[in-house]
Amino acid sequence: MRKESSRVENFRLSALKELLAAHFVGEATIVQAGGYPKAAKIIANSLPSNKKTRSGDLGELLATEYINSETRYVVPIKKLRWKSDREMPMHGNDVIGIDPKAKPIAVLKTECKSRASFSDSVANEAAASLGAC
Repeated sequence: MRKESSRVENFRLSALKELLAAHFVGEATIVQAGGYPKAAKIIANSLPSNKKTRSGDLGELLATEYINSETRYVVPIKKLRWKSDREMPMHGNDVIGIDPKAKPIAVLKTECKSRASFSDSVANEAAASLGAC
């Protein structure tokens, strides 16, 4: 059973590595660099090194993937590629999704929060942020 668990974990880590590359640098950059092994340094230099920013960026990545796979909305822009500084969180709505089939087009605004404990004040902070835009 331990061997099976290890295989599943390796699969998940492999999938996450691909998602990190796709969200932070994009396929065009990887191809231009000559593939994943050669692009590894570019990808590593795009990832934040501090825990708070890593946590927030991972939340945005997972929210984007969830929206794309489990809702009628699509997220056309992976905005983590456009960060001006790898240690700074992005400003504005964390994830924007659209439903292009809806008439008029429906827009989904998403705010991601990453905290050790989730409280009413965190939910209120997210709601206030969404209401301000």
